[in-house]
Amino acid sequence: MFVIGILIHTQPEFSQETLSKLLQQLEQTANSTGVSIDTSAFSVTDVAYSFTIALICFGLFLAAVSVLGLVGVKYSLKPILIVYFVVTLLLFLIQLTIVLIVYIDRDVFDSTVKPHLKDTITDNYSGLDGSDAATQIWNGIMIELKCCGVDSYEDFQEADNWDKELHGYGPFAAPVACCKETPTGPTYDFSCAMAPTDATSNWKTGCYGKIWDYLISNSGIVIGIAAVVLCLQ
Repeated sequence: MFVIGILIHTQPEFSQETLSKLLQQLEQTANSTGVSIDTSAFSVTDVAYSFTIALICFGLFLAAVSVLGLVGVKYSLKPILIVYFVVTLLLFLIQLTIVLIVYIDRDVFDSTVKPHLKDTITDNYSGLDGSDAATQIWNGIMIELKCCGVDSYEDFQEADNWDKELHGYGPFAAPVACCKETPTGPTYDFSCAMAPTDATSNWKTGCYGKIWDYLISNSGIVIGIAAVVLCLQ
């Protein structure tokens, strides 16, 4: 975890490639609607700064615990071995509990994660022509997964930085990125954003549910990776 955190924090290109498809799709969609955006300045570090710092700190903590265990074994220090065993057991139980909560009691997980995701929309989202990292990620996800917001278009109603207009058309009820078909020139039809319907927009299909369904459909892989991590620790 320490190494992963360092790589993401100091070498953003390490994880940048995983987002290239989303960004390319976003640029194509934006260009089709007559909007020119530059994703070259996009930085994973800007988005995941807190996450990478947390990974680094947690990785250092695990390393310290491991060193503690090695010292205890080498010098046969029973008190240190007891502390090592207790800390390791607690870490295992905490992570196992998190995995079980995610798959057994989803509401607890949702009630914690969803508000934070919605805050990124309320505080940062600025439309299809937005240049900040959070906006570009949301636009890329919505275009690629054919979804809208965390739960639906309603998540954007309080977006302070979104002017809800483009090329003089508006106001928009849902982002253009939620449209099923990209409005193209020379006569742009933004009805899919101004007066969205189930036929023209993904406005009522949340991205959170789409991502969750993907994880569930690949639950074997996810659980396997989690099990390996738990055992290694």
